[in-house]
Amino acid sequence: MKAARIGIDPGFLNFRLAAAKSDFFKNASDIVGSAYRQSKRQNYLVQTQDMERLILAPYLLSEVGRLPNDKLSHTASIIDRYVGKYNNIDIVLSTDLHVNACLIHLNQNLGKRAG
Repeated sequence: MKAARIGIDPGFLNFRLAAAKSDFFKNASDIVGSAYRQSKRQNYLVQTQDMERLILAPYLLSEVGRLPNDKLSHTASIIDRYVGKYNNIDIVLSTDLHVNACLIHLNQNLGKRAG
């Protein structure tokens, strides 16, 4: 997938990684905003504070949303980002207990919020 680089390129061997992270921290909204104003139909690659990210063009989002969880999982990406293998948060990948726990409280309080 083609993607234009925005922000400071960390470069080969990440020699400019600190500068790229700092630039994103200070100017993230301007970096991403100006790229989208130039072209909303292009993908972008940007170095953020914690990792390099691919920002997809909005027209691709409907296609991405139809992908099955074994191909693209929002839950798995969050677990990966927050180092789930070290704090056991990866348990949510193999069970739906966390969903049921939320549903129980939401359902119990639904009548209180509606009235």
